[in-house]
Amino acid sequence: MRFFISMLFILKLGSVSGQSDAQQFLNSKSYLVLGLSEAVSETNRAGIWKLSPAIAVRYGLVVVDGYDERLDPMWSTRAAQIWYRHLYNQLSDSVLADIAMVEGPAYAQRVAYNAIAYRRWQNKLVRWKDEAETRTAINFDQWTYNEEPLLGPVYWEDLDTTIGGLDWNRIKAINPAITGDYLPAGASASIRLDSNIDEDIMERLWARAEVRDRDAGEELAQIRRRIENNIPDPSTHTRISYRVKSGDVLGAIAQRYRVSLSDLKRWNSLHSNMIRIGQDLVVYVPRGVEVATVTQEQAVENEGQVRSDEENRTEIQYRVKSGDTLWSIARNYPGISADDIMRWNGINENIQEGQMLLILVENTARP
Repeated sequence: MRFFISMLFILKLGSVSGQSDAQQFLNSKSYLVLGLSEAVSETNRAGIWKLSPAIAVRYGLVVVDGYDERLDPMWSTRAAQIWYRHLYNQLSDSVLADIAMVEGPAYAQRVAYNAIAYRRWQNKLVRWKDEAETRTAINFDQWTYNEEPLLGPVYWEDLDTTIGGLDWNRIKAINPAITGDYLPAGASASIRLDSNIDEDIMERLWARAEVRDRDAGEELAQIRRRIENNIPDPSTHTRISYRVKSGDVLGAIAQRYRVSLSDLKRWNSLHSNMIRIGQDLVVYVPRGVEVATVTQEQAVENEGQVRSDEENRTEIQYRVKSGDTLWSIARNYPGISADDIMRWNGINENIQEGQMLLILVENTARP
């Protein structure tokens, strides 16, 4: 890895010599920059030369999440210069090469056999040249800094904490290729800095990135577990533990904390409404919601009821699908009526897609 960083540094030193050539190319083709800004609307083309990702990578630019060298005027001009040279060698005509920069080689080849279209493009290029003479030219002198090589994974803000004394806003201003927070693992980049990045600094940047990635992975795993278990967002709900007291019923607890009965059962892996004194229940209370006072009679109205002769049946959790009604669901289970489903779940006939329903079936009655 250290050898690779050293090679990156050597290659970037060699690229500095091409700055004056790139400036000369930009000055001679500034009208194309103007025309490209007017003519190209494809969202995948970026930078002053409106390079596509494929063209950019083909001619030596790095295009990854968090870092896109097409947005760096100097580096993208180096790539555009090589591309233009190839187009000119292919088409043997400067007008067609200009057209190919804007519309692509295939389109330029078609124009070569259409005199009217060729003349129209000549006029358009002349207009762009006239307009470009009134614009302020881009000068690469403002980007004349040491180009320090980096190899991901690197979090950009760690440059300041690792090296120290850096102005992050200035770093972003002189490094327009930085588009996000992070350089992915294995991706290479060059950053303009007043300080040097040696192998020791690179090792420390990788160590910081490893810690960040591990923390992010643990956070993502927690979010996945929360979603899988239908646990609310902790920024909007507070997790509390409620200990069941004598006389409590599950519906009263749910109404007291303004949560649904089905959610309360899911959070506590309950397959029925049976609870016992001293049992600890997890409740995710919406923030800013006042705890309600619910009478025993009100809770019983919404508490599912199971007869003693139904207690040995098999419990099924049924998720309501689009178009379901209690009657259509009941038809799937012999001997069960819509009234049974309403009684078991403490609901009326109104159900919603995604709602979980308790169904008690005989062991031989499953569909």
